[in-house]
Amino acid sequence: TYNYSDKLELLTKGGVFWWENELDVDGNGSKQDGKSLFFGVGANYDLGDNLGLKAEWERYKDLKLDGGTKASQDLISLGVTFSSL
Repeated sequence: TYNYSDKLELLTKGGVFWWENELDVDGNGSKQDGKSLFFGVGANYDLGDNLGLKAEWERYKDLKLDGGTKASQDLISLGVTFSSL
């Protein structure tokens, strides 16, 4: 986390996550599991009065699909934060 200004905070994240995916259609099923790397960046903006806005982008790498294909998944999230402290 890096405080860019009094109101704006920049952040980075990364690591490994373990996942499992199951699919069953009319008795025909498949299951994959594994571990993948993820990383992301984001920002928090202080609106005052204990309220803030948060925006993040994350990428999950090398998720296994049927047939052994690997793909990446991107996640963009926006949120409102409230702090009672």
